[in-house]
Amino acid sequence: MDIHKSTLKIVSIILFNKDSGGNIQLRDYSQSLLEPHENVIDISLFNGAIPSPVSFLSLLWYLFNGIFNKNIRLVYSDPLLCILDLLPGINLTRFVQSIDNELYNGHPRIPVSVQKVLSIFISFCNRRGFGSIVVCSDMCAEYMSLVGRSFTFVKPSLRITLPSEKKINRYQNKICSVMSNPDLKGISLLVQIANAFPNISFVLISQKTPSINLPHNIEHFTPSDRNDMFSVVASCAASISCSSKETLGLPIYEAMALGLPSIFRVNQATQGLDKNLFLAFNNFDKDKIKRIFETLLNNDSIDRLLAAQQELINKNFQVILSNKSA
Repeated sequence: MDIHKSTLKIVSIILFNKDSGGNIQLRDYSQSLLEPHENVIDISLFNGAIPSPVSFLSLLWYLFNGIFNKNIRLVYSDPLLCILDLLPGINLTRFVQSIDNELYNGHPRIPVSVQKVLSIFISFCNRRGFGSIVVCSDMCAEYMSLVGRSFTFVKPSLRITLPSEKKINRYQNKICSVMSNPDLKGISLLVQIANAFPNISFVLISQKTPSINLPHNIEHFTPSDRNDMFSVVASCAASISCSSKETLGLPIYEAMALGLPSIFRVNQATQGLDKNLFLAFNNFDKDKIKRIFETLLNNDSIDRLLAAQQELINKNFQVILSNKSA
């Protein structure tokens, strides 16, 4: 980059103001473009479901000024904002964190006709856009290559809060599953597994209530924030991810960073991992999952697993640790 990063003014554009994994990745990347004493200008267009007129006006102001001032760099991630990529003459970076044109396929609250329109529109913007592209996963790198866009690869961040002590002893024998949206992240599979193994206790950690009833051995914990989430995850015996569609699969690696055995369903984000080295399964396979649960009881196997997990984290992520009293 010809411009020294301390001369830049970074504007991070967030569509929905929430502590999602995508937003955290975007903010960490945006901050990395500046000197430590400098701050990103954060624009959140929606607070919950409520649009922010001031934020929309601020975005228009920075877009206009960005035409004349190349030291203003706008950074965004959400594919619904990809129309910005069609604006020439602006220092714009899109942080691609998903196969964007497939992101809304199968969404339970979006009509199929709208899903198809979004897919076509996002694909068009991907192919015709003018801005620079940044990715943080092999899957997204391949995706951008297929649509003919050049890109820069950055190492993703893992922002972990370490509680000073375990939160509540009642979680220590449970397997946790963190789901930002249970209906989209595999709650039906988790229920299937819980019904098949009624003697194993699980805790669903999510701020959203799933649309299906949970069996007796799945407790639903609603965290107040990410610190609250980490305090419970760190107290559990293991973690399980049942999602069929991920880009990074942050809950998988957050559990690894906390020193938990991390069980995960093989998907686009995890298909490159050694299935013999880690606790991976394909869809619902009772015998395979039973063997994984039995592995959790073998101390030697767990020691080898935790060492492999830590090596993976150190190699592939920028880990940002902080401490918080539970």
